[in-house]
Amino acid sequence: MSANARLAVAVHTLGILAFAEECPVTSDRIADSVQTNAVSIRRIFQALGKAGLVVGQMGPNGGARLARTPESITLADVWRAVDDDALFALPRSGGNPDCSLNRAVRPVLGEVFDDATAALEASLASVTLADVIRRVHARVGGAHRMMCETTEHAVPAARAIAS
Repeated sequence: MSANARLAVAVHTLGILAFAEECPVTSDRIADSVQTNAVSIRRIFQALGKAGLVVGQMGPNGGARLARTPESITLADVWRAVDDDALFALPRSGGNPDCSLNRAVRPVLGEVFDDATAALEASLASVTLADVIRRVHARVGGAHRMMCETTEHAVPAARAIAS
């Protein structure tokens, strides 16, 4: 069973947009970094756009940009935007209605699953995109640069966040 990577890909995508600052970034460019299909990135853009986290720019120099500052975007915001599946699920069959254990375990597990989901969401809410960028910046240092379609620039926003 493979893990859902939408949250990781969405955070990676937002990080690229943050490093690019004012330059719109295309889905092809992000797909190359993430090593996935550009269509998958466009789906993530749509979800992030509906949540007000990115804005799109059409045209030959089009792409996506952050709609909010990295400091104002939490990982919980991103998770809610891209992950519409429940973390945990009970069997769809409902189990045997004549089994007293089945009738009792379902609501108990429902409560446990709700508590676990709330704990994850609280943890994600305590981390901003800026926090992630700081940690990434600490790993790559000043060497990371984003290329605009026309010029290379040193990403002042990412440096400001890193300090």
